[in-house]
Amino acid sequence: MVDMPQKNIASALFTLTDNILSSLNHRNQIGVVFCDLTKVFDSVNHDILSNKLHNYGIRGICCHWFKSYLTNRKKRVNMSSRIPREEEDSSSWETVTSGVSQGSGLCTLLFITYVNDVLLGIHYEAKPVIYADDTNILLTARSTEELKTKINSTSMIVWFSVNGLVLNVERTNIAKFAMSMDSYSARA
Repeated sequence: MVDMPQKNIASALFTLTDNILSSLNHRNQIGVVFCDLTKVFDSVNHDILSNKLHNYGIRGICCHWFKSYLTNRKKRVNMSSRIPREEEDSSSWETVTSGVSQGSGLCTLLFITYVNDVLLGIHYEAKPVIYADDTNILLTARSTEELKTKINSTSMIVWFSVNGLVLNVERTNIAKFAMSMDSYSARA
């Protein structure tokens, strides 16, 4: 299971910084994969989410409530700021088959539930730091080669794909943090 997602950006930054410094204090190198997911809130698959809720023990009336919240929802786009709006100012109504409404507390809860098993997509010890739709994966190693192997061996892309999420590889970044050998000898 993933540690509880961070409550605010300051908490997420503190957790990220604390993990990096702790790893460096143990003379490890740390790699951080800053994942950029494309339209993540719009991509939440309702069937996958329902299965995850069931796996987490949400059953019976609660399960039916979530399913009724997610199914048969409709949306349209208003293209005018005029009030009252004319019918021609709006697109046609479309049934929503995926996604959770951004901006609500329930949206955040459902998204956290959706990504809670992200560690299943990683083969090595890793620590995710999640704040809203920002997912960062931290991996530690004793050497650069070991770190490269761990990063290249993760199945994050597969996990995202299986869960209907798209990792924007061009906007995803990897950073390596390591102390220089001079720093190691000075501390010895």
